[in-house]
Amino acid sequence: MSKFSRVFNILKSLLMIIIGSIILFVPNELDYIIVCYIIGIIITLSGLRKLVFYFSSAKNMVGGRKILINSIINIDLGLLSFFVLIENANLAILYMVAVFILLGAIDILRSFEIKKNGSKTWVFKLIKGLLTIGVGAICIVFSKYTETMLIVFGCAWIVLAIEGIIAAFSKSAVTYVPEI
Repeated sequence: MSKFSRVFNILKSLLMIIIGSIILFVPNELDYIIVCYIIGIIITLSGLRKLVFYFSSAKNMVGGRKILINSIINIDLGLLSFFVLIENANLAILYMVAVFILLGAIDILRSFEIKKNGSKTWVFKLIKGLLTIGVGAICIVFSKYTETMLIVFGCAWIVLAIEGIIAAFSKSAVTYVPEI
């Protein structure tokens, strides 16, 4: 992981702690709007970072098109957070649930990829993905109890942020590709 990626992950995690704190300690409909703005900022910046990476060095790489498509989708979802979700608090809640379920599904898929590459950290990623999807499922079950959902969301954002900070400070494995 590069220094820029580490700093970006730390900043993203700090924003996630702010999201969790807002959800836990400012329980009203205004916090949904604030959270949607913060989520929109995180996703849009992530998409812009990937778009810059694509045009700077990933254009001719294997999987470069995947990076381009991923960046466009992130920018689109970030802008969706800004312009659509601020109109309706219920839609904002459903969006946050969808974000958790999507993050969990991505972690599960990444765990299978990590396992295929022979790393031993795939179990941690799989458990994290299952727990994240579980948070989304709990929020769907308790969708009529706003206070319960807010507590679950706030705690989940803070836990995910702490995991992100730990991941930013952990050592990265170096993979050497033999020349053919």
